[in-house]
Amino acid sequence: MQQQYLLQQPPTIEIPTLGSAARGASFASPTAFGASWGQVYTGIGLQARTRYTDEADDTISIGMGFGEPRKTVGAEITVAVLSLLGDDSLEQGGIRFKVYRILPEDFAVAVGIENAITASSVKFFAPNLARNNSSVK
Repeated sequence: MQQQYLLQQPPTIEIPTLGSAARGASFASPTAFGASWGQVYTGIGLQARTRYTDEADDTISIGMGFGEPRKTVGAEITVAVLSLLGDDSLEQGGIRFKVYRILPEDFAVAVGIENAITASSVKFFAPNLARNNSSVK
């Protein structure tokens, strides 16, 4: 009698995945581990009150890994925008580079440079169009 009240199982659907996501060990902090070839990563941070002010600010970064650090070496390139809110939004940021190697026993070594190219030296994030266009008539 109970069989008539049982529902049929729905068909199983296989959904392909594009990759995987993982929690980051560091955000804008140097670490000897990094992304391998083709891995892309991003990070977002918010600071409710910045130092010496009562204003909030946030940051965003995106990067990509190159090479195979367990076999030869790996490299990372990261672009970071350090200020998304306030008067200086999109004017602070930089590009960082890192080369690293993962050794046996999951021991890693790396060398890199933070802010190798900065937004203040090259205005590639957000040129101030209002200021640039003010002299145009």
